[in-house]
Amino acid sequence: MSNTTFGTDIPSVRSEPSAASRISDSIDVRRILSIIWRRKFLIAGVTLLFVLAGLYQLSRITPIYSTSATIMLNNRQTNVVDIDSVVSGLSTNNTAVGSEIQLLRSTQLLERVVEKLRLDADPEFNYRLRPQQSGNRLMGLEAYLPQTLVNRLLGPPREQEPVAERADLSEAERRALMRSIVGALRGGMSAGPIPSTLALQVGFSSPDPRKAQLIANTIAEQYIIDQLEAKYEATRRASSWLNERLEDLRSQVEQKEAAVEAFKAQQSNRTGQGAALTSQQLTQLNSELVLARANRAEAEARYNQVAGQISGGGTSVAAESLSSPLIENLNQKLADLRRQEAELSTRYAEKHPRILNVRAEIADTSAAVEREVEKAVRSLRTELNVATAREQTLQRSVRQLEQRAFTQDQSSVELRQLEREAEATRVLYTNFLSRFKETSEQQEIQQADARIISAADLPGRPTSPNRSRSMMLVIALGLLVSAGLVMLLEQLDNAFRSPEQMESALGLVTFGTIPLVKGFRKNRSDVLQYVSDKPTSGLAEACRSMRVSLNLSNVDNPPEVVLVTSSLPSEGKSTTAVLLAHAIANQGKKVVIVDCDLRRPSLHHTLKLDNTVSVLEVLTGRSELAEAIQTGHPSGLHALPARETAAQAIDLLSSKAFERMVSQLRETYDMVVLDAAPTLAVSDALVISQLSDALLYVVKWDDTPREIVSSGIDRLKENGVRVTGAVLAQVNMSKQARYGYYYSGASYYYGKYKNYYKN
Repeated sequence: MSNTTFGTDIPSVRSEPSAASRISDSIDVRRILSIIWRRKFLIAGVTLLFVLAGLYQLSRITPIYSTSATIMLNNRQTNVVDIDSVVSGLSTNNTAVGSEIQLLRSTQLLERVVEKLRLDADPEFNYRLRPQQSGNRLMGLEAYLPQTLVNRLLGPPREQEPVAERADLSEAERRALMRSIVGALRGGMSAGPIPSTLALQVGFSSPDPRKAQLIANTIAEQYIIDQLEAKYEATRRASSWLNERLEDLRSQVEQKEAAVEAFKAQQSNRTGQGAALTSQQLTQLNSELVLARANRAEAEARYNQVAGQISGGGTSVAAESLSSPLIENLNQKLADLRRQEAELSTRYAEKHPRILNVRAEIADTSAAVEREVEKAVRSLRTELNVATAREQTLQRSVRQLEQRAFTQDQSSVELRQLEREAEATRVLYTNFLSRFKETSEQQEIQQADARIISAADLPGRPTSPNRSRSMMLVIALGLLVSAGLVMLLEQLDNAFRSPEQMESALGLVTFGTIPLVKGFRKNRSDVLQYVSDKPTSGLAEACRSMRVSLNLSNVDNPPEVVLVTSSLPSEGKSTTAVLLAHAIANQGKKVVIVDCDLRRPSLHHTLKLDNTVSVLEVLTGRSELAEAIQTGHPSGLHALPARETAAQAIDLLSSKAFERMVSQLRETYDMVVLDAAPTLAVSDALVISQLSDALLYVVKWDDTPREIVSSGIDRLKENGVRVTGAVLAQVNMSKQARYGYYYSGASYYYGKYKNYYKN
């Protein structure tokens, strides 16, 4: 077989993802479940910690009792008399309901509750009566907070030294104290609408159930009383104001009516006739003016027609359009004469006396027609002038009447304005008088716009803390925090756990996963013996799978020289090389393994060989190759150990002697396995790879960071070296199965097929 370089003859790495990778990409639920199962103790621990903290806090919280009274807003009022109230009833819209809620929480109403129940003598509301908290204060905010909330924040008081109430407080201090008591009362109360109803709920919370009941009912009662007092006060003020207003309106009515009468008298003296007569005359003249305009237009049209005919075709044409009987007779006579002339012209000569007589008559008749036409035109012109003069006369009369009507209309507008003002003032006075009488009667019949339909009951059990809900929230928070920690740990976990991960991240085909055998983590010399003694074990089967994958990497030209390397030391590189050589030897082939790590040789320890005669002696010419090769195992595995020589390592491996040695081994053995130093540590693998047919890259399971592996692969690729495949070494199969299907692929089902192996 030819000694080809590794960069050209090895087939390309598969680019398509495996079926397991495609399945894992589409199934995220299994990945999540596997992560939960793998981190179950962390999740349980964090959740338990939150539960214990929640139970501790709940044990320190003072129980709070809550109760509420129900108030119905009346949308139907009972009218004792059929008059409108000064203060109208409540609206049922959301704005009105919200306003009533604000009234319930108002300072004025709550001050009345404080005074009625003497809450200024209650330490729960009056911070001056509370025991002093030794050194642990809320920057003065406890003055505005209920004692219950202060106890929750600061804990029970450690010093029971009550402060006596001072009687000599200044006015400013009293107001400040009242504000703090009202603030504490407001902080413990609740007020809100009941959905889909016109009812309000007024509640209060307190460590004392009887106090909560009393305060809730008192707030509701004071709300009803406040409504009645507000209506009574509004009615009283309205009556007083109406009485004053009536006197002013009475004087205004008298003044307006006197102004109307005075204006009527002034208008009658100025115009002399009424507006109705003027309007009637104007209507009649307008009708006559319309007829005059029509007559003038008709006369003008007849005159223009005749004048146009005369100017265009002469009097003969105009005579035909005139309807005068005389002209019609003359035209008929003229037509007869012309017919006679035509008949005589056929019998007599041109100068015959009869023809001359007829022509003379024709001339006389034509002259007569012209005279009659001119007379008719003069008549039409006279008629047009008369019609035009009449039209102009009527227009002047209409304009005069219009001017008079305009003057009268202006006076009428002013009069109507005065009358409207007088009438409005009179109506306003009447309404005020009627409203004054109604308001005077309402002072004794006021009723509230709301009523208490359900008084607050004595609470039987505390409403706070809600232990079941609080514990559910604590558990949910614990699960949420533990989920965040799990996801953080998953993101920080940066090692390879499955072949699918390596294929996805590096684009490398994984030739096998070498399981970790218990008891051999430190003593590697017994691994080969274990595989020989237990050929049906999972480790032996993994070695055979690695051998098959290597042979199938290039079916037409199987590799003869295989280089095994890794990114870092202690990843299982040397052990993997020995197991691969042993698996190929068991196939009946002649195999030799060469320790090419001249800095930290380990093959002689693994196979328990003497390295007195080693690769170093062969390369320096102090020994023959055949003398240095030893039989490392009864299976027929041959080995060429090495001795440490760090100073000359790279020079020896890049020498012609090393190349000749590999060529000799290629000719003598069916398979040559070269165990090289880690890629990132030294450059030995880069030199040796030029003499090999395939390169296996060993990665330690769940240990070597992905960036380290990627850096080693990139270093090989940058120097033209192609990695044939990867091997995942030191795999804890049971632990790998716990990582789930997404990470481990077929290893997820290790528990289902592990019975095929006999360890």
